[in-house]
Amino acid sequence: MLAALALLSACATPSAPPASSGSSGTFGASASSAPKSDFTDESELLAKARARREQEMQGEWRGQPYHALRAEYGTPRFVMSHPGNRDPGSNIVIYGMRDAISQCIDAFTLFVPQSSHEPMVADYFCR
Repeated sequence: MLAALALLSACATPSAPPASSGSSGTFGASASSAPKSDFTDESELLAKARARREQEMQGEWRGQPYHALRAEYGTPRFVMSHPGNRDPGSNIVIYGMRDAISQCIDAFTLFVPQSSHEPMVADYFCR
């Protein structure tokens, strides 16, 4: 379980580097006039790709039976229970990075509805 938590925290969405406090060599130059770095552009593109994947995957998998997810994705790399006061059948399954463009670590939350004993996908998260 510690390995899974380390994997999730290590794969958080990258953030842009902090603005430099040094002088640009031009007195009174504003930060907005400075050209964007390639890193910032790449970070913005990655953030958009990640948001798009999360939205698409949520639309595809919310409310679907877990057996359908396993049929398409196979056995998850990690299965964790929810901490705290969640329902007993509530788990998180992590499949790892399956999309090179978004670099998302695919993670799904599961629940077992009272009307059935079959786990269902509650949500998808790009980590």
